[in-house]
Amino acid sequence: MPETKQLTQEEMQILQSLTSDYNSIRNNLGLVELEINRLGGVKEQLFESNKQVLAKEKEIVAQLQEKYGVGTVDLTSGVFIVAEEQPTIKADQPEVTATEG
Repeated sequence: MPETKQLTQEEMQILQSLTSDYNSIRNNLGLVELEINRLGGVKEQLFESNKQVLAKEKEIVAQLQEKYGVGTVDLTSGVFIVAEEQPTIKADQPEVTATEG
């Protein structure tokens, strides 16, 4: 049978404290990973929502350009200000802009 030696109470407390610290860190790392995973899902949902808003904006801009031409909209008063020059509009670059105030 191998020889055994008893650790002091202080040594036992140190080892138990280290084990407790290690377990706490492991637990917190797990919680952080879960939160990162959850936030990743939220991030993807926000990117998708942003794509939808951009698509809707493009659609509205095209409608406004068809009706009013190229210009800007004052969102406070609802007035459309026609641009001085009517530049050639590329389909993927909306020219109608909105202003506040």
